[in-house]
Amino acid sequence: MDHKHVGFTIIRGTFPCEWCDKAIDHIDKMGHAYSIRKMSRSDLRNKGEEIGQTSVPMIYHGVRFIGGYTELTKYLTQETR
Repeated sequence: MDHKHVGFTIIRGTFPCEWCDKAIDHIDKMGHAYSIRKMSRSDLRNKGEEIGQTSVPMIYHGVRFIGGYTELTKYLTQETR
């Protein structure tokens, strides 16, 4: 899938998050389009239950759920081979 034409969505909390910031920096440095959605803790908990993710960031590429920061780096590495 061509990353230049499909944006990423990073779901994060309204609180400081080192891994969220790292994910944003990584996507930004690679030149990919992205948007950020900030959610309250209760909304994050509900979203996490919906997708089976217990931590932030929650990252999507288009409509495909990628995972968190670690999964993002693996995903981008696989896609650039």
